Amino acid sequence: MSSFKQKKALERECHRVLQSERTTVHGADGMLMMLQLAMAEVNKQHGGEFKVALSDVLMAWKHLLLGKLHLPPPSSARLENYDLILDAYESFLKRSNAVDLVDVLSMYKQLRVVDSDPEEPVSPVSRSCLKSVCLKIHPVKHL
Repeated sequence: MSSFKQKKALERECHRVLQSERTTVHGADGMLMMLQLAMAEVNKQHGGEFKVALSDVLMAWKHLLLGKLHLPPPSSARLENYDLILDAYESFLKRSNAVDLVDVLSMYKQLRVVDSDPEEPVSPVSRSCLKSVCLKIHPVKHL
């Protein structure tokens, strides 16, 4: 297949999971920063200051990850405004045309080929799409 046809196939496949060609992928540090900003924004809206304690960010982080991965919630209690924080976090991702690492995992699951060999869980084009998305997180350095 020519490189032009491969590129078109890649664009067509990635469109299934990405809203735009120019989507930003945030790693763990970016996710924490966005969560902290979302929490500070919710605090500010409810008459507080635009700040949040690190312990609260880490507690919300644990709930966020487990919730997005559809795993059982931790034994610790959720923060009072957790639903508002989650809405602010998701809104921030959408407004900035970004995805987080859990979203990349969801993309992987969406691009799985249903009737494929278990050794080949994702089509070559889908794998290229995910590879290009993941390279935005950790670019390859040439020696």
